[in-house]
Amino acid sequence: MALPKTLSEIWITLENQRLMATRSQQDITNHITAPDKVCLQSKTLKVVSSGIVKDQFFRDIEPVKHRPQCVKLECIPGKAAARVQFIVTGTGDFSVTYDSVKGGFLEKTSATVTTDKY
Repeated sequence: MALPKTLSEIWITLENQRLMATRSQQDITNHITAPDKVCLQSKTLKVVSSGIVKDQFFRDIEPVKHRPQCVKLECIPGKAAARVQFIVTGTGDFSVTYDSVKGGFLEKTSATVTTDKY
C-alpha cells in the first residue's frame, strides 16, 4: 500500500555484529536494565507512526502505541539485526540515536527527507 505524498517512510536497520545480545534474558525477564531505544529527532519532521519490523519482507510491523518518535527494543540478538520503521510528515534533516546498556550510544545524522515521490 502506497503512502500519500505528505508522508514518508524511514527504515532503520540496527546490526549487532558481536556474539552477545545487547541485553541478557535475565535482564529482560527481571527488568534489570532499560530496553534498547531508537529515537528519531528533527526540527522539521513530525513522527506520525513507528514500529518494530517483525519479518524480513517488511510486512509485519508491531506499532508503538505511545511516543512514536522513540521505539523500545527488548534486545538485538548476537550476529543479528533489528529493523524499525518511522512514518513522518514534513521535510528536512533528521538524526537517529540508538541507546543501549551493552550496545552503547550511537547517533547518525541522515540526508534530507523530501516529498518527491516517483
